[in-house]
Amino acid sequence: MSWTPPDGSQPPPTASDPTAPRSSPPAGSEAAVSPVPAGSDAAGGSVAAEDESSVGNSGASSGSGSADSEGPVSSVPASSDGAEGRPPASRQAPGVAGQHAPPGYPPPAGYSAAGVQPGYPAHPASGAQAGYPPPVPGPPPGYPPAGYPAPGVPGGPPAPGYPSYGYPGVPAPRRTNGKLIAGIVVGVVVVLVLCGGLAVGGLFLARNSTNDTATATAAIDGVVDYRASNPGMLTQQHVTGDVTYPVSPPVGGNHASQWQNCQGDVYPAPVGNPNAVHSLEHGAVWITYRPDLPADQIDTLAAKVKGTDYTLMSPFPGLDQPISLQAWGYQLKLDNADDQRIDDFLEKYRIEASIEPGATCGNGTTATR
Repeated sequence: MSWTPPDGSQPPPTASDPTAPRSSPPAGSEAAVSPVPAGSDAAGGSVAAEDESSVGNSGASSGSGSADSEGPVSSVPASSDGAEGRPPASRQAPGVAGQHAPPGYPPPAGYSAAGVQPGYPAHPASGAQAGYPPPVPGPPPGYPPAGYPAPGVPGGPPAPGYPSYGYPGVPAPRRTNGKLIAGIVVGVVVVLVLCGGLAVGGLFLARNSTNDTATATAAIDGVVDYRASNPGMLTQQHVTGDVTYPVSPPVGGNHASQWQNCQGDVYPAPVGNPNAVHSLEHGAVWITYRPDLPADQIDTLAAKVKGTDYTLMSPFPGLDQPISLQAWGYQLKLDNADDQRIDDFLEKYRIEASIEPGATCGNGTTATR
């Protein structure tokens, strides 16, 4: 089926049509120009003969230096400004540049030479649609240039909207940190060592506490407990002047308003009984000795008192035993300063025998008789 132009005109004959009349060469032409290209099957034997004659004549002319061309002459008219077999630009068909209507046909009515359809604006040179910005060269945003792995594929960039560690929806692999594990191990070892040390220390303290409790609760041989045997004599009234006590040295009862200073004081002379009894009320232990006690024994006793709060020491004339220790309601008499019971008495009753817990031994009187 042949293509018919919109205006209804008949297409011009083509070179391949065997029924088309042959055109005569222009006047003055060196050779007859065939309307059919050389070697065409559509041409008859006579045409081929003429082509051969043209070729012969052309060769002869070339030998004499008067010929203008070496091959057969094209059938395209000399006025055509296009390539062989292609119409001029003014007769190109509409559409994309480079696509043409059949040779020799004009563009359909209403189409421009640029190929724009009727009623449509010309396409912009940039290729962008009307009202839209021109396209940005390169890959879409978030995607790598051509040649790189696709997003979301192992070895490639992450897919848009997904974290960088791999496939969408797949959690990141857990990584093992050697330094973290080493730190945890060291911390566990340190904790175990500390716990072991605390356990050993606690056991040691418990054993010592048990020993101390046993010493505190065990009865000391020779101690007289007046709290149990004669509690009525342990009155606590403040009085002035001398006071007669049923026990010598006294272990409690009415006493002076001013206590004897008892911060490890060693007095070289006797002190007032009412003042010393007030010190016993505060929790002090009062060590007394006979004035004829050997000096080395006195020094031994003084060493136990000096620097020890809630203690005091003084000579006591008329004492029936070389040494006597007093706390509020308790008394221990003995013969030698090296007796272990002195230390036991101090440990058990110093401060603990106070009937006024928290009362101080400082700021007392230091006067002697």
